[in-house]
Amino acid sequence: MVAFILLASACASNSPPPQQQSPFPKETIFVGVTPDHPGFSTEEPGTARRTGFDVDLARWLASRLNKKARFVDITLEERMEVLEKPSSGIDMVISTFSINDDRRDVIDFAGPYMITRQGVMVRKGDDRIKDFESLTSNNRNICVPRGTTSEAQLASFKKSGLILTDEIAQKNCFNRLLDGQVDAFSTDQLILHGFATEAPSKTHVTDVSFGAEEQYGIGLPNNDRAKCEVITRLLQQFIDEGEWEDVLAQNLRLEEPQNHKPFKLDPCE
Repeated sequence: MVAFILLASACASNSPPPQQQSPFPKETIFVGVTPDHPGFSTEEPGTARRTGFDVDLARWLASRLNKKARFVDITLEERMEVLEKPSSGIDMVISTFSINDDRRDVIDFAGPYMITRQGVMVRKGDDRIKDFESLTSNNRNICVPRGTTSEAQLASFKKSGLILTDEIAQKNCFNRLLDGQVDAFSTDQLILHGFATEAPSKTHVTDVSFGAEEQYGIGLPNNDRAKCEVITRLLQQFIDEGEWEDVLAQNLRLEEPQNHKPFKLDPCE
């Protein structure tokens, strides 16, 4: 479980007038990230070095706010939990976090900053999965990360013979695929492309895609419009001024990166 951070309260005597107060008044912004998503967020074992699109985005946002970013490792299942509990000390979650209505009921989102769909990874040379029908039939054993969109969208096919193996972390599904324990690994296409860079001679991201468009957003505590508006404004700059393309090229090699660029950001609720 994530180690919750207890943040000291700010001294009232030093606070600026309410109309001037920043929605991020402290010097450090605590950002929840998952540490095992190649291309988006990874931490090198034995070091404090972090890399990936989500990590670089967090640092860019912090720099524009004249703050320091401090990263806190969380699991996929903890993304909602840390934002719902003020005691967690997490200011935002940047972790390939798909925006949807159910999540919007309990947290806020700024974004989207990235667009993708669900995809499928297989072992190199395995051509049995050619389309969605061949993915969901013939008793295929598909590994999906627990609590993700892929799990939700594939669950209904279990009654027609699909076998779902769920794991708490994306990395675990990737390892199961490499070890031959499952037929395929399904999650967001962009995440699969990130994992493919770790074993390009052993894995293949197929052309199979399914489900509705996924939009990654920055998760924020619920009903904090001021934070949402500040982060949304900065995200728009990040996308419009060229940083989006630069950061994506540094972290993921995609043939058509513009297909994943959002056209517009959602208004804050």
